[in-house]
Amino acid sequence: MKNATKTQKKKAPATSHDHGHEHGHSHGEGGCCGHDHGLVCELHLRLVHPQDLKELRAAWKGSGHTLDDRDTDKSLARCLDQHRNFFRVFVAEAQMVETSQNEKVGKPRIAGGIIAAFDGRSATFYRLGVHPDFRGIGLAAALLETAEKQGKLWGASHMRLENSAADSDEDLQKVLATAGWKSATVCWEKTQKAR
Repeated sequence: MKNATKTQKKKAPATSHDHGHEHGHSHGEGGCCGHDHGLVCELHLRLVHPQDLKELRAAWKGSGHTLDDRDTDKSLARCLDQHRNFFRVFVAEAQMVETSQNEKVGKPRIAGGIIAAFDGRSATFYRLGVHPDFRGIGLAAALLETAEKQGKLWGASHMRLENSAADSDEDLQKVLATAGWKSATVCWEKTQKAR
């Protein structure tokens, strides 16, 4: 399942906006992130900031992605700058909150992310991944939904996900199937050496 595709039936206007989502998750009996009772994991989906990139790469590695020279701070920053209308990186930011005092605990963490790109016709999504500490609370589905909304805003009638981590991640395969994605054939690719 290296690639998955989804075709949209309606064409949306080609404007773009930030599509952040707020998600709350109660830890109940000990928590999905290994934290004690009384803590809530507040989650926010937003566009990436330059200072997020190192932590985002760590989340991607933890999710099973093999990163390459396209995933460096410099490469991602260049794409975000040069293709700002048609290239987005969305992240899921997690912040622990102590419920009885409603106080934030520790620093926010980047729990996962996804890249969305548009070529004028199709939207392609890359690097959908969630750090293992934050799995099982719907983050992969929320990131995918956010990327799909961006694709619709761009006017994409066809969407493709290129995600090597899905090959060995049965949970991610279920997320994709539930969201209406179909497995597609493997793409051929060639890497050009930098000059």
